[in-house]
Amino acid sequence: MAHHTTPTELRFGEVVLDTGTQLASLSGAEVPLSKLSFRLLACLASHAPNVVSADTLMREVWEGAVVSDETVVQRVKLVRDALVAAGAEGDYVLTVRGRGYRLGLPVVVGTDDVSQTPGSASELRAIAVLPFADLSAGNDQVHVVDGLHEEIITQLAKVRSLRVTSRTTVMPFRGTNKPIPEIAELFRVDSVLEGSVRFAGDRIRVTAQLISGRDDSHLWAETYDRALTMENLLDIQLDVAEHIADVLRGTFAKRNETKLARAPTSSLEAYEHFLLARQQLERMPAPQEHPAIIEHYERAIAIDPEFVQAHVGLGWAHAAMGANYADRAGTHARARRAAERALAIDPHSHPALELSANLDFWFAWDPGVEAKYIQLLEMAPDYEYAYASYAMYLASRRRFKEAIALSEQHLAAAPGSTYAMLMAALRYTHARRFDQALDLCARVAAMGVQSPQVVVTMAQCRLGLGEIDACIEMLKPLASTGTPQILLRLATALALAGRQAEATQIVDDYLERLDPMLRPHFDLVASVYVALGNIDRAFDFIEQGVAIKAEEMLYFHNNPITDAIARDPRFRRYLDALGL
Repeated sequence: MAHHTTPTELRFGEVVLDTGTQLASLSGAEVPLSKLSFRLLACLASHAPNVVSADTLMREVWEGAVVSDETVVQRVKLVRDALVAAGAEGDYVLTVRGRGYRLGLPVVVGTDDVSQTPGSASELRAIAVLPFADLSAGNDQVHVVDGLHEEIITQLAKVRSLRVTSRTTVMPFRGTNKPIPEIAELFRVDSVLEGSVRFAGDRIRVTAQLISGRDDSHLWAETYDRALTMENLLDIQLDVAEHIADVLRGTFAKRNETKLARAPTSSLEAYEHFLLARQQLERMPAPQEHPAIIEHYERAIAIDPEFVQAHVGLGWAHAAMGANYADRAGTHARARRAAERALAIDPHSHPALELSANLDFWFAWDPGVEAKYIQLLEMAPDYEYAYASYAMYLASRRRFKEAIALSEQHLAAAPGSTYAMLMAALRYTHARRFDQALDLCARVAAMGVQSPQVVVTMAQCRLGLGEIDACIEMLKPLASTGTPQILLRLATALALAGRQAEATQIVDDYLERLDPMLRPHFDLVASVYVALGNIDRAFDFIEQGVAIKAEEMLYFHNNPITDAIARDPRFRRYLDALGL
């Protein structure tokens, strides 16, 4: 039997850090580092690929001693100088403006025991939790299954030094037939947790198994058969996380470390309403479906007024209504109240802080919101939605280099995430780097993800590249859905192709049939009229969108179609309204 020891080597590029002897080497030659410089480099390596804030460095490297930010800056410089003097090429230690530092290369974990078997438990550093299968016959409980899946991810994220693939990354792989080693390679993880759930009356049966990503061998498995209660759901989530911590042999966590998270609510009924609402909202429902979603959130809150996640969900639901309904001011006020209530209960809730920042951005067009995004990323460098939200803000300000750099950090921190890929593709599209956006969309499609957003983004890129016929061919098969985002983009492409009668028919039908409760998509309608050459009509919709601060107008200036009207004084006034 192989003897197992704690990993003591961290490798990135040609650098090897031996955490046992606290010595560093580059291509086999020792790099002279002081103990403090070694600890700083090891700290960055242990957190890779994440950004490490100055506060974290102070806490972990200086062990709580009071030092200034300038001290951290100078120590980072000393580490860089030592690596360069030893022959390092390229930036090993990167500065992330306003956030901290990170390594510029991926880290590989080694051990000081050459007899260790590949894929053994003590090597596990990263895990992906696939969506659990619902095996209940004729009883759709997917929302509860997804809740269990998410909470297990939440519990595992509490295990120190264990990188857990995000929920958005793994969700497209529900029911996948891909081999486990292939999934592990895609997500860059060592192990994969998969499982199933079966409901029978008032009981729940959960099966979970941890599988090695290298050789497909089983590392741990367990079956839970319990009464369906909120307490039992939490117990199952904690037990799965604790057993995985045990499999890690104490390298990253003590057995009780995973008990840092608590149940989101003590009421199973409130939890079910919350999960149903979230499931429906994530499906990007039609505007007419939003009231039913809001009702579920409100019922969850009525049962448990301290349910933070339900308040945040309610805020998002109202914000989604604000993107479609004519009563924009009312929906904004209701979304704002929900966000404030969530923060009153938990001032440190990352989703609540992100919601609050986005409301400032989308509804109020507040340029001071950038400070909120930076603060959120400093507080929660692993919270992937913060990357996407801040990058959206930067793109709206035409700060494309920064927006793309942030999106690429998101991609590095969440390998295999189709959400990260799509968000980055949109940022590339705003910057008119259409080929790169198409590459990312193709990667998402190759992973088997069926999403209209992928097709729409690819069609936008084709249009931006001047491939009008290709754009039309991509959008036409989706026209039967009646989705305004599809139809109006198709109308724009048809108008640019000289098929003006067809384009006019589409936009006229859309405006004529628009529900009085809803507002038009100002940017998309304006695009059609620009393509038709009806510039005055286009500015009617641009000015209406600006008057109510419609969020789609925050990005309209990034659309290549606006090149045709960029010199019009009315377009300059639109940019002035944005603060550009």
